[in-house]
Amino acid sequence: MTTTETCSDSRLLRPHLQERLQQSQHYALTLLLAPAGCGKSTLLQQWATSPTAPDTVLLSLTEEDNDQVRLFNRLADAIRRIAPAFDTTRFNPFDSRTGLPPAATADAFADAVRSTGQHLTLIIDEFQNLRNSRVLQALDCLLEDPPAALHLIFASRTLPRLRLGKLRLDGRLQTIDQQALQVTAAEAAELCRRLGDPNLPAAAVDQLLAVTEGWMAGLRLALLAASRTGLEAIACFNGRQPEVVDYFGDVVFRGLPEEQRELFVQSALFDQISGPLCDHTLQRTGSALTLERVAAHQLFVIPVENRPGWYRYHTLLRDFLASRLAVESPDIISGLHRRAADYFQRQGDLDRALRHTRDSGDSGLFATILAEAFNTWGKEGSFYRILQWADELAGSNLLLRPEIAPPLICTLTLSRQFHRAGCLLEVFRRHHSADGEPQGDLPLVIRFLELHLELFQHDTDFLVRDDLQHLLLQSQDHYLHAFTLCMVAYHHLQHARLDLALRHALQAREEFLHQGHRFMAAYVDLIIALCNRTMGRLDIVQRDVQKAFEDTPPRSPARILRSTAMIVAFYEQNRLDDAHDLCADLLPRLNATSATEVISTVYLTHARTLFQQGKPDRARHLIGKLQGILRPGNYDRFDSHLAAESLRQAFISGDRVLVESAARQFGIPEEVSAGTWDRQRPYTESWERLGLAAVYWLQANRRLDTAERILRVLIREVEPAGIISRAVVLEANLLVVTARKHDRLARSQALRRTVMAYGLMRFSRSVLDEAPGFGSLLMEADRCGVLPLPTEYIDVFRDALEPTAAHSSAADPTTLLTDKEQEIYHHLLAGLSNNDISIRTGITIATTKWHLKNIYSKLGVSNRTEAVLRHRTVAR
Repeated sequence: MTTTETCSDSRLLRPHLQERLQQSQHYALTLLLAPAGCGKSTLLQQWATSPTAPDTVLLSLTEEDNDQVRLFNRLADAIRRIAPAFDTTRFNPFDSRTGLPPAATADAFADAVRSTGQHLTLIIDEFQNLRNSRVLQALDCLLEDPPAALHLIFASRTLPRLRLGKLRLDGRLQTIDQQALQVTAAEAAELCRRLGDPNLPAAAVDQLLAVTEGWMAGLRLALLAASRTGLEAIACFNGRQPEVVDYFGDVVFRGLPEEQRELFVQSALFDQISGPLCDHTLQRTGSALTLERVAAHQLFVIPVENRPGWYRYHTLLRDFLASRLAVESPDIISGLHRRAADYFQRQGDLDRALRHTRDSGDSGLFATILAEAFNTWGKEGSFYRILQWADELAGSNLLLRPEIAPPLICTLTLSRQFHRAGCLLEVFRRHHSADGEPQGDLPLVIRFLELHLELFQHDTDFLVRDDLQHLLLQSQDHYLHAFTLCMVAYHHLQHARLDLALRHALQAREEFLHQGHRFMAAYVDLIIALCNRTMGRLDIVQRDVQKAFEDTPPRSPARILRSTAMIVAFYEQNRLDDAHDLCADLLPRLNATSATEVISTVYLTHARTLFQQGKPDRARHLIGKLQGILRPGNYDRFDSHLAAESLRQAFISGDRVLVESAARQFGIPEEVSAGTWDRQRPYTESWERLGLAAVYWLQANRRLDTAERILRVLIREVEPAGIISRAVVLEANLLVVTARKHDRLARSQALRRTVMAYGLMRFSRSVLDEAPGFGSLLMEADRCGVLPLPTEYIDVFRDALEPTAAHSSAADPTTLLTDKEQEIYHHLLAGLSNNDISIRTGITIATTKWHLKNIYSKLGVSNRTEAVLRHRTVAR
């Protein structure tokens, strides 16, 4: 239930319309369709905050919401505030960037709504601003078969571009139109009383209703005129909307004191206004008091919710004022924009500052503020703002300026838009080499950008070369030195040169903090945490990460990085519920500009917590989504993490079909046959993780001698490198694989030697998860007295030491699939072709293929044949 608000004195409570909205619970869609000024927004806000309203989510759309990721992010955040169980693993805004068809988006959203177990009403106000065809198509698909627990209310000035015919024929559409919203005589009289004129004659009220045709905005305008010039104003009022603007100017607006009139006209340039903004821009004083007095009567100047002291004009009033400004004082508009830009720049609102500078026509000032904005947003980690302006300015030479292009190219690289980054870098190089070699520090900057792109684009294939060390030396006294240190640290981490990675990262962190680069300092902190975790220093990780997390503001972009490190700390401490909740909170906030390290860590840890909760289908679904995100890049390291986790879950489930499907997907059988792990080689994380995936596959196939041989090769390479966390995992797996060769006492003594060598506290949650069966060996050694476990250790890790059979291979596939997927799955089992399924279900071939891909992912199979075999296995 949304919180209850007390309506301001001049707002009418309209019980009969409130009842119409209450009836929305009997319809799939309720449509409020009426022009501006009919009271739609006020009515919706009043009903949504009334005690009788259901659990309600209210979104008011702007032009910016045509970015589907932004819109879906807002939607997911708003729903989770009302329904925390809303499943962001099913409906994740980030998915819309991976080519998800509209039908699949609708299915995912419906599935996530069902997961809440709540009845929800979703209100979308200002729907006419939504023009994104993919979002509209997704809404069409949702309305074809909406969840029974979801009711939609759309308020629009124009008829939405949706397929409403079937809804109307099925009696599932309720329309509240302009006629229904007309003000009644009783309401008009009440409005007069609230506006301070309780004695308006009944005949005058009737005349008002006749000329305004019950239009709320017109009624308010006429009453405002009457309060200024007397009842005779009503007699000449023309209620037809095109003439209302002229009336407003000739009768109402003309009656204002010149000072107020000037304030209103000149401030029409702003989407939101405040006293300080008007004083600075209009070069006057006392604006705050004027706005407060006018807003108190709700006369077209409306307070902005949750922003004290800020107001907005009613659309009709702002349009009128802007037209008057353009006619009366066109020569002052540029100056107003420049002063507004100066005000917003001083306030740190660089986005608005840029827009006003652009509209002022001052290209030099615009370039200066754009460079400041890119620098500031880069330091904050607000990369999405950099990309938004880059899209708006596509093709402009402004983007090739030396102070603008480098942060943009870095942003594109970190956002995995490698082709776009490479093209811009090449154009930037040519642009500044037209008259010879680039001058000043540009060669240094260009070389850094080249290496930065190469590192992230080619992952572990990127090799350390002399020019990387040379770049470090060249940039010693340059701002790029911190970035180069960070890049080198990350590369050393990839190749498990942990001492070097830690040394460079600590130095980079100090320089970033000195430069005010809060986001990059947080990014380096994540590298430091991963280094310490890999070196087995879990106590340091937990101490440092906790403090940094608590010191970071909740809405800061750096919070995502701190939260990612916190997820790792929670997980290692076996605080799985905390890790799960933090993952669920982060998923809707991840976007195309999030670091790949962050995305991979959040997705894989969340998948692991879901699997531990006995939800293997959701875990596999999340892993499948991560594969889609990683697919455009060359991510050997992250792909190897995917392989190890997929094989681990399949092995624990005991489902041979799942195991074989996952092994083939990552080429494990071929790599084993080729002898990839038969001999030592220079360590890479991908080589080690794929080797562990191979061990899971070999264990599932009872090829334990081969698994043992691979583990010994991996251990011989990992231990000398000081990669303690991975050595512990591999040693634990070796103890499990070789357990059959020894009796209980010998097994326990071997385990004791291993634990004593590394220290018990290094056998954290990740070790117990990644070495299936090791927890049982620990408990066996405890029971036979060879390795008594501290009570505190058993209490913390009890669920991992004594696992339950939560992951059965005999799960009924129909419990894993959405309703639409179940329908398609049954057609598949009946032998129908993709084309026949498309005809039967009424969806396109492309959408059918997408659903089949999701079905295969959830069932852990690769094709139709395996899906049928899995069905037969479960049936037996």
